[in-house]
Amino acid sequence: MKEPPKDLKPNFIYVKIDETEFWDKKSLEEHGITRVYAVYLYDENSRTYLCEMTPSYALHYCDFCFDMAAGSEDSSNTAYDFLLDNPYDSACTYTHCTSIDRIPEDQKDRSLDYGDELKPYSDMDDAEYMDLVNDAICDYSECPTW
Repeated sequence: MKEPPKDLKPNFIYVKIDETEFWDKKSLEEHGITRVYAVYLYDENSRTYLCEMTPSYALHYCDFCFDMAAGSEDSSNTAYDFLLDNPYDSACTYTHCTSIDRIPEDQKDRSLDYGDELKPYSDMDDAEYMDLVNDAICDYSECPTW
């Protein structure tokens, strides 16, 4: 396998993934929710091989957002509280790169820009990298207008 370029830097991207299928349909309907999305941060330049030949991205959970049924927008605070009462159980999950790469660009937010401040992987240790990840998660404030 070819070594990555010495000057390769992280390229963090937020991605919005529809996770409605993992929720109880009846409960969502009771709260006027039509879709639930999880927002994750991943590094497009970092791939992990989990005991298989297919590379995966590490997806770091940031937040959730949701769509409301027409006419039920007034109950969005109740819907938000309902979703908060059912937290995600994983701060990090792995998904095949091809699955994430197939997600349309309008479901991705590439606005994180560190400019020249970001060091190449070869110049940082794991702790420095995870500090960057955690900072990016904390910088995420709400679902961008996707």
